[in-house]
Amino acid sequence: MGLEDRLPKSNGRSALRLSWQKDLDRRDRLPVLARPAPTPPAEARPSRLSATRIELLMRDPYSIYAQYVLRLDVLDPLEADLGAADKGTIIHRALDAFTKAYPDTLPDDAEARLLAFGEEAFGAQVLANPAVKAFWWPRYIRIAQWFLAQEGARRARLAASHTEIKGSLKIPTARGAFTLSAEADRIDLFRTGGYAILDYKTGFVPSKKSVADLTAPQLPLEAAILKAGGFPGVAPGPVVELSYWKLSGGDPPGSIQTDGKLDADALAEAVAEKLTALVQAYELETTPYPAVPRAELAPRFNDYAHLARIKEMVAGHGGRRGGRMSDAATAPKPDPDLIQRRAADPKASVWVAASAGSGKTKVLTDRVLALLVDGAAPDGLLCVTFTKAAASEMANRIHRRLSQWTRLSDAELENAIRRLDGGRVTAGEDEPRPAPVRPGSGPARRAAHPHHPFLLSRRFWAGSRWRHASPPISRPWTNARRRKQWTWHRRRSCVRPWPAGRWAPRWNRSPPARWKAGFPI
Repeated sequence: MGLEDRLPKSNGRSALRLSWQKDLDRRDRLPVLARPAPTPPAEARPSRLSATRIELLMRDPYSIYAQYVLRLDVLDPLEADLGAADKGTIIHRALDAFTKAYPDTLPDDAEARLLAFGEEAFGAQVLANPAVKAFWWPRYIRIAQWFLAQEGARRARLAASHTEIKGSLKIPTARGAFTLSAEADRIDLFRTGGYAILDYKTGFVPSKKSVADLTAPQLPLEAAILKAGGFPGVAPGPVVELSYWKLSGGDPPGSIQTDGKLDADALAEAVAEKLTALVQAYELETTPYPAVPRAELAPRFNDYAHLARIKEMVAGHGGRRGGRMSDAATAPKPDPDLIQRRAADPKASVWVAASAGSGKTKVLTDRVLALLVDGAAPDGLLCVTFTKAAASEMANRIHRRLSQWTRLSDAELENAIRRLDGGRVTAGEDEPRPAPVRPGSGPARRAAHPHHPFLLSRRFWAGSRWRHASPPISRPWTNARRRKQWTWHRRRSCVRPWPAGRWAPRWNRSPPARWKAGFPI
């Protein structure tokens, strides 16, 4: 807290306050909380889990305890907007309806039919939402086009296809039987024999390594159910392919992840053995349900992390040797600046979901500035906001940044530009400068500086969105080193040395004169 330099030395109460500060900074004053590891009785433990819940049991057993033993369900927030999970459900529903309607051959108007199924799955009320109509529906159109292209090449090799089919597998235990349930997005039977199990993903796709080492066991578990004849209407048989179809609607709209080196049939047998051992272990009353036993396997989303009180445990252990918690909270956090710079890349299509004050407006303004630096016309950019206040804030920030850029030196301007694309920021680095260019006209004048010719041109400042912008230089510098570069006159006009070594024309007070004779083109 730094009270030593702020409290008076002669005051007798200063020593008391300093002792309070030391007590607050002591690590051993925080209680060392044990990792939550409840051991409920055998009759309270779940006897039925889905394939996705088995993965959660491996990654965070405490979440299974909270959901199935304590029966604590997660409530949706009031008046919540549609999220990524809702989008995935809608797309799954549309593809399922289309595949069941045309199981053998595709119709001539396949795209129109699939879009009609999409409109039905979205619903008129959802499509009336401006955000859904502007962002989700165009992505669904691209997904439909990509899906039909894949289906056209795949249908000739298929003998049958089953979509959104539910199955189960009984595992014998000391208490009776444990039921593994699953709902496969799609199971294809090839004409040459063998099954392919497909899973549609509109979000995160597990890596090939996660599937191979069974830390992402969803598809191998579905393969085990299939081999045991657990899917009604699907005869048992060998599994030759496990595939994830990523449906993003971006660029590209979709992709297929299949590990050709993986023996899916042998993996299904291996996961069945490991599942039996896992279920029998959790049948014992002495087996606890710990919270995130391995940090590297922590789930990406944890609805019960606040109940496990992981942050309090980390603070209580204080990072002491041998007492550091092995959970997701202690794992290194990603650099937020790096994430924001990636999201601000105009070439990337991104979805930003963050709370207030976390930098969403900064990402949007950085995208606009990056487009302007690349030479995009200001009147050709469209920024959609839900409130006028947000639009005004974006405009003010862009004005402020551009005004600051006009006052920077060459090195400082280079660093500011590099921050937009995540480049390395230099400090005092001697970089080659372009040769000075004499005043003139034509393309040679654009070589005066690598970045500012457009930003400081009258075509930019006289654009439709920036016509009434205040002049970029509105007050004299107070820095002693830069004050020498300015000569202020009674009429508030000035001359300034240009970065390339020449002098800019004098500006008059009237705005038209600034646009006509102010900045080089």
